[in-house]
Amino acid sequence: MSRLKLFVVAGNYQEFQDFVINKRMKGFSYDFVYIANADELRGMSTIRGFYVGTYRERPDWSEIRDAIAIIKAKENRLIEPEDEVDLLSIGAYQVDN
Repeated sequence: MSRLKLFVVAGNYQEFQDFVINKRMKGFSYDFVYIANADELRGMSTIRGFYVGTYRERPDWSEIRDAIAIIKAKENRLIEPEDEVDLLSIGAYQVDN
């Protein structure tokens, strides 16, 4: 049985590692996956995860945001994939600071 994968958009890999260590110390046993770029999200049909640290400062933030918005829109059937969605307004991710 595979564990639930939670995808993490962090400002950098060190923030991701710190986040995972913190969650593991609190007893979370999920598979945490660092999103290194928007291409890793292409083709996904569902996504759950966290925004961590300085993610908004990433140079590829808008691409990642848009890729997740498309996944969430398809998943929730809120909009057509071509439409613009504010990711935080549809609750796709939890911000963890």
